[in-house]
Amino acid sequence: MALMEDVNESGRVKRPKSDPGIIAVKDFAHRAGMPFYGRRIASDFSWIVVTALNRFARGREPKRGFGERLSEAEYIVWRWSLGGRTITEKEAEEIVRHSINMGLDKPEVRSIVLSNLDDSDAIDRDLQKLEAIDLMKLAAAINRKLDSK
Repeated sequence: MALMEDVNESGRVKRPKSDPGIIAVKDFAHRAGMPFYGRRIASDFSWIVVTALNRFARGREPKRGFGERLSEAEYIVWRWSLGGRTITEKEAEEIVRHSINMGLDKPEVRSIVLSNLDDSDAIDRDLQKLEAIDLMKLAAAINRKLDSK
């Protein structure tokens, strides 16, 4: 389990030492002993930059390290590893490709694909943002993927 603070590539830069939201979440994460990361995400999801925002996060960096641009697949591999799951980069690329082919390319839907499957609270929050048609597409994509195994 980890906490994430997201910023779009064109969003304003947030200063961890002065942004009230980051300060509050960082305090919560510190007291809970949880890692807290910042993510800057390209609008087209072509890259994601991860930064450690507390000491619990510093030992769990992505393969390329903090502050480096990761591909979406590299990010998924790292994010799943935080939950103790293993996925290859090739499997992550297939998940991304399959979700895009199914029309699941809205940011709200893609954020679910990027999620750690063990983080049910984050998935619930993302699901609440979706329209009914997106939920049906997502369910169909998951069912097709499960049926193909």
